[in-house]
Amino acid sequence: MGTSDTKPSMESIVLFLGKTLYSIPYEKIEFIETGNKRCTLHFVDETESPLTVRSQDVEKQLLSRPEFIRTHRGYIANLDRMRTIENKKLVSVTNKLIPVASNFEAKVKANLVERLYRAVRQ
Repeated sequence: MGTSDTKPSMESIVLFLGKTLYSIPYEKIEFIETGNKRCTLHFVDETESPLTVRSQDVEKQLLSRPEFIRTHRGYIANLDRMRTIENKKLVSVTNKLIPVASNFEAKVKANLVERLYRAVRQ
């Protein structure tokens, strides 16, 4: 999981697991699943890391970033790592499907279009 680092970057999520500090670059996170006091981080290299941490701590850090958005009660996606949305599911760059709940669908679509448009313009 990520790299252990003594100087956390502003471009990384910082997590304490036991007595170890982990700094994981946001750009490497594809999406997270939360539930039952556990989070599973899914990375763009197609690995995943189940964590026993307070999901609120992870969610707070991710949702403070413009590229991350809640798609469902138990999912937060990195829009910079999504290709499209089909049938109420985001399709990631690694072809994973992330559910999008009806109450989040309009916001997710609007934000995804904005992020994709911005990426094309750069």
